[in-house]
Amino acid sequence: MGFKTAIDTCLRRKYLDFSGRASRSEYWYYILAYLIGSIVVSLVGGILGARAGSVLSGIYSLALFLPSLAVLVRRLHDTNHSGWWAAGGCVLAAAAFIILIGALLMGAGASSALMMILGVLSIVYGLWMLFLLVSKGTVGPNRYGADPLETPADV
Repeated sequence: MGFKTAIDTCLRRKYLDFSGRASRSEYWYYILAYLIGSIVVSLVGGILGARAGSVLSGIYSLALFLPSLAVLVRRLHDTNHSGWWAAGGCVLAAAAFIILIGALLMGAGASSALMMILGVLSIVYGLWMLFLLVSKGTVGPNRYGADPLETPADV
C-alpha cells in the first residue's frame, strides 16, 4: 500500500473501523503523515501565538485520536494480537498518575521506588509494542480477518 492510499484508508474509508487488519505500510505511512501534520500544526501555531497554537494542536489531536487508535488496533490484529494491547499504555499512565498524586499527598517515600518500577514496565511495554508494530503480519487469514497483503485496500 502506498502513502496516498494508506492516508485515504485511515482517514476516509476506515476512520472509525476497529475491525480487520492493517499492513505495516498502512500503519507506518499513517504515522508518517501524522508526524508531518504535527510539525505543520506546530509551525502554524508558532506563527499564530501560544494560545492559538495550543487550540490548533488540541483540535488536530482530537480529530486524529480515533483514526490513530483504529489503525493501531488493526495493526495489532494483523500480528494476531488483541487490540486491547493498546490499552497497556493507558493503564501504565493511570498508575503513574495515581502514584504521583499519592506522593504529593503523603510525601515521596516509597513512591519513588514504585515510579522506578513503573518506568521499567513502561520501557518493556513500549519495546513490546514496537516489536509488534514492526513485525510481519500473520500470513493468510487470522481470527481478525483476511491478510491485507492478499486483499484490495478497499475491502
